[in-house]
Amino acid sequence: MKDAMGAELIPASEKPTKPSTPVEKCKCPENTEGNHCEKIDGRYWWAHGIDDSRGSIVVTDFATNDSSPSSFITVSEDLKECQCMDGSTECYYGTGRCKCKVKELIGPDCGQCKDPLFKPVFKEINGKQVITGCETCNCFSEGTQNCSKVNGRGEYQCICKSLYEGQLCNKCRANYFLTRDNKCEPCNCHPDGTDYANRQCDDFTGICKCAPGYLGKKCDKCEGGILDDNGKCKRELFIS
Repeated sequence: MKDAMGAELIPASEKPTKPSTPVEKCKCPENTEGNHCEKIDGRYWWAHGIDDSRGSIVVTDFATNDSSPSSFITVSEDLKECQCMDGSTECYYGTGRCKCKVKELIGPDCGQCKDPLFKPVFKEINGKQVITGCETCNCFSEGTQNCSKVNGRGEYQCICKSLYEGQLCNKCRANYFLTRDNKCEPCNCHPDGTDYANRQCDDFTGICKCAPGYLGKKCDKCEGGILDDNGKCKRELFIS
């Protein structure tokens, strides 16, 4: 005799010597387990289950939202194998989310590193590429948002924060300079006294690069003259 979920029911003895339930033991179909076949083999997940610590199966017909026996479906037809990037063979019953065996990894398939500045390390095991750990992307931590895969090619690059640039995100954008505490600050050079053909200021000192006729750390002084009301240099006239 089988129940609605495909489990074979082994009845109790007709004249039991002690009280017993109508069904003492279930002979479970493939990929299920438990006294009442209420659990799925840890290598598989079931779209009609729930994601809890016990892994118990809750059978529901989602078309009618009915969980009565008449709506039970065949378990074996809905089981899917766990797809985990770190070689783990266990996932949660109701969602398929992997139980990562490599502690540095996270994500539904254990395919990304916990530390956003690290990238997965792959190794071929039994003909399959498996993530065995994480390694640094060597990005500049202050300037990097994360280390991300490039166009699915298996290469990773540093993704810079808004004011940073460079392959390792270790430089500031034009018209900003890197302070001693690794922050990007604006150059604040005098608009008329700066040579805009180049970057406004030195990348590390913040000293502005002055246009001809201007000088000073911010290029806000005139060489041999004074600034007029509009901030432009004009030469002083001497009458003898």
